[in-house]
Amino acid sequence: QSKIFTMNVIIENILANPLISFVLALLAFILIFALLKGLIKLLIGISFIVALVVIYFQFFEEDYPMPKLSEESIDKINEWTEPVRSLDLNLSIFDNNSSGIKNLPFSE
Repeated sequence: QSKIFTMNVIIENILANPLISFVLALLAFILIFALLKGLIKLLIGISFIVALVVIYFQFFEEDYPMPKLSEESIDKINEWTEPVRSLDLNLSIFDNNSSGIKNLPFSE
């Protein structure tokens, strides 16, 4: 006799067992902490890059000006990148069950 795992049964099992609830809460906390840590690192990196750009514009732009782009150089860049831009790779995500399991216990 196979037991059908529905969402209600899973929630009832989690709530009935405090150890499972504690482990799931701990996993959720670790996941949220890791996401926030990654976001903070990303914000620090972006802030560092913005600070470098501001320092460049404030102190070094007169001594080392940005190069000016002319129409000819833009046309050269467009001609050089045209073969790559027009390339259609038609990439898609391969979506199938490659685990070899045919009937999962919770599938209908």
